[in-house]
Amino acid sequence: MVELVKSGAGIAVLARWAVAPHLKTGELRAVRLTRRGLERRWRAAMLRQSPLPLHLREFAGLLAAGPNGLARRAVRARA
Repeated sequence: MVELVKSGAGIAVLARWAVAPHLKTGELRAVRLTRRGLERRWRAAMLRQSPLPLHLREFAGLLAAGPNGLARRAVRARA
């Protein structure tokens, strides 16, 4: 999505953390959509009767941790 915006193909609604490096360099600019910004809650959908495999439980944990949790896990993985 970021590359499409950078190429002039249009605009996108993205999380600030996802475009932070591009905002820092001035490649892109952020525009508030509302006075207080825009928030959304995410949900994951899965089959009720199936036990959740380990890799999906791990993925759900990463999503629940949010971008800060992802960054902490990445640092631990590199160490």
